[in-house]
Amino acid sequence: SIFRTINTHILQVRPGLPKEIGRLDFMAEGMADLCVFLPLYQGVSSYPKAYGVGTKHSQKRSAYWLFRKVSALGMLDYNRYAPIIKERYAALEADMDRSRQEMEAAFLGLHAQDPAAAVKLLQAWSDRWLAHALRVASDLEEQLFTLLTQDIEAEYKFHGA
Repeated sequence: SIFRTINTHILQVRPGLPKEIGRLDFMAEGMADLCVFLPLYQGVSSYPKAYGVGTKHSQKRSAYWLFRKVSALGMLDYNRYAPIIKERYAALEADMDRSRQEMEAAFLGLHAQDPAAAVKLLQAWSDRWLAHALRVASDLEEQLFTLLTQDIEAEYKFHGA
């Protein structure tokens, strides 16, 4: 499960808010320096399937391993690759934070009249952003692997390739 594979988290407890959004964990699955912190709300009842997959062995369908692969690729040439990862994840976190603030305002407005609809809004927001984080990490994995391959080919001339 997602809770078994967490590496780093920051917990926010906000007692003045409804319980669904009052407890918020920011979790990073991978090395904190080269990973994105994803918001996980208490009021969310499920996560995209990839977030529940993960063992000690790399798996293509695992969010945990995707984020770990990006971190590992970044460590192969930290000075070159880490800035690429950090810039992309910082942009993702900033976009997510803006959207999160808008969603929380909408949640609070809706919660007073229809708590179930507010929870539905929260779940849809979470599903959308957690899936988007996977796409960003996948794009980073491909970009970094391409750069690594180019670096290897430049250092070790592959004749006839």
